[in-house]
Amino acid sequence: MFRRLVSNLPFNPSLLQQVSFYAKRVHQESTLRRTGFGLIALAMFIQMFAIIAPPEKSLAFSDNHIINGLTNKSGILSAWDTPSTDVAAIYGKFGLTRADIEALPNSPNTKIVSDKNDWWTTGRNSLANYSNVANTFKKSEVKLTYAPEKYVYMRDLRAWDIRNPRNTYDAWTGKKADGTQFWILKDCGNYTQVGKFTPQQPRLDLVKSIVGKPETVKPGDSFTYRFEYRNIQQDSLAEQVLIQDELDLKNYDIVSPSNLVLAGSVLRQPVGNLSYSTAYSVLDIVVKVKNPFTGPSPTVCNVAILKAVNATDVKGGPACVSVIIPCEYNPALKASDSACKPPQPPVKPCIYDPSLKADDPKCVQAKVYCSLLDTSVNKTTREVTFKTTVTSTNEKVTTVYGYNYDFGNGKKQSKESRQFSDTTKHVYAVGKFTANVIVIYSVTGQSTKQETDCTKVVELDSEKPLGEIKKVKNVTQNLEGDKAINTVVKAGDVLAYSLITTNTQDFERKNIIATDYVGDILEYATLDEAFLKDQGGTYDKNTKKVSFVLASVSARSDVTKSFKVTLKNPIPATNAPSNVSGSYDCRISNIYGNELSMAVDCPVVKGLETLPNTGPGTSAIIGFIVVTFVGYFYARSRVLAKELALIRAEYAPTGGF
Repeated sequence: MFRRLVSNLPFNPSLLQQVSFYAKRVHQESTLRRTGFGLIALAMFIQMFAIIAPPEKSLAFSDNHIINGLTNKSGILSAWDTPSTDVAAIYGKFGLTRADIEALPNSPNTKIVSDKNDWWTTGRNSLANYSNVANTFKKSEVKLTYAPEKYVYMRDLRAWDIRNPRNTYDAWTGKKADGTQFWILKDCGNYTQVGKFTPQQPRLDLVKSIVGKPETVKPGDSFTYRFEYRNIQQDSLAEQVLIQDELDLKNYDIVSPSNLVLAGSVLRQPVGNLSYSTAYSVLDIVVKVKNPFTGPSPTVCNVAILKAVNATDVKGGPACVSVIIPCEYNPALKASDSACKPPQPPVKPCIYDPSLKADDPKCVQAKVYCSLLDTSVNKTTREVTFKTTVTSTNEKVTTVYGYNYDFGNGKKQSKESRQFSDTTKHVYAVGKFTANVIVIYSVTGQSTKQETDCTKVVELDSEKPLGEIKKVKNVTQNLEGDKAINTVVKAGDVLAYSLITTNTQDFERKNIIATDYVGDILEYATLDEAFLKDQGGTYDKNTKKVSFVLASVSARSDVTKSFKVTLKNPIPATNAPSNVSGSYDCRISNIYGNELSMAVDCPVVKGLETLPNTGPGTSAIIGFIVVTFVGYFYARSRVLAKELALIRAEYAPTGGF
């Protein structure tokens, strides 16, 4: 249009009016293009600002991190100085000081790749709580105590290479006062070093017992050997631990479990690595006495050994039980019973006492003895009931005057009594004591009072940790045991967990608190607090633990407490906080003696599998191209407007406008 008007204008000056109209339209177009150019330039400025100051990623909080939400060194120092946190205690466990942190740069100054060195990092939760972590890393994890009853865990950094073959982490690096280099990961604030933390020498503990502690069994009866084992040395890891026991397979058969590792009759059962623990792990073996019983001895008795490649062997036991072989003359008696004899002919009367028979042990000249028994031992209160029994070969001519007790701990007691038995009680401390009683008596025909004494050794053990066992039932799908564990839980499923606390000692335990960490479960489920309250339990939202106060646990028994959770509907599709966290991993895991881990039917996250490669550089290039085109057309419209103004000014004096 512009070329046609300009080329015809010398021959037809009347076209100047159309040139004027066209000039106004070009001015309007120039105004519009100027507005568009301004908006595009503003968008380009915002894009460049986003590149210079990118947004921080928003991720879920993880209770495994030492510090959440770190961006600079000030965040570490703030956490160190806050009295309500334990960051200073955790870092101090590894020899870090506040001065070491202050010497770090404000922003991370290095990157570390998980498979480029022997990196060992830390965390607040044990890897046992995360089902998607390989067992190799769980076994090598070291449990460290940084405060009374508070623990931090050191593990191989490669344990978190779950989604990728390797991971890269932004980190601060510095040196301690002794020159040792250290790292702090930006994602989680976890202390990291090269090489494994040198643990303490582990100390093993093994208790072997028979459940219910039966004194006797019959041929064909079944009973259970219980092996309770643990590592009692803080900051240590017992490696390649196994239970060794020479089982008496000549006298009984193994009923369960079926996966025991046997070399002939010798049990060599591996149990993995053992970190420090205040609670026992439990292995139960059910056996059945052979019928007929052909053993050379009626007593079945043996000792177990707990071994580790880096610890001293310890023994547990002996655990003994007697097999009853019936008497052929009286089935109600044992064959070894002294009363198991063939019928005897009548016996003549005793010449010393006609009321006795001649073969009666009391048919002798009067002699007096005493026996001291601890008829009742309350090992919970450590109160011992003693019963003294006076035995005379002829009670008719014997008179008792009293009892003088010496309890063996500096305490004494004297009692006057004419009875041939006496009962008294005494409270002891923990330890081993020898109680003694002197019985004062006289026998007809003797002019002076006589004395006889007897003793009893009393030993009171200290309390040992209780055993812990955990079970789960999928109430909605009506599944229990391994079927419930190996089945994927779905939205709305109700799970019932049972916490079993066992007491293998021979006395009652009181005021026991059973706690279970449920933080991983509650990422995908809600706790039935009404049911928990009915069970006598409580839930702490800060520690994410359920607790039960057990008033008492009877000797050689167990107490079961339960709680229920309901899977959220819909199940959350929250992403994992970082590569060093097992949170929101589509599994629910926790441990109470034994680990239970169940897969969750997580929903598929809607979105692209791979986002287009439109990072900051690509966006900047596209924005620059758009600004260039818009600027070109804006400049072109301005040039046209100026040229039209010049043409109007030149042709207007000649006429036509």
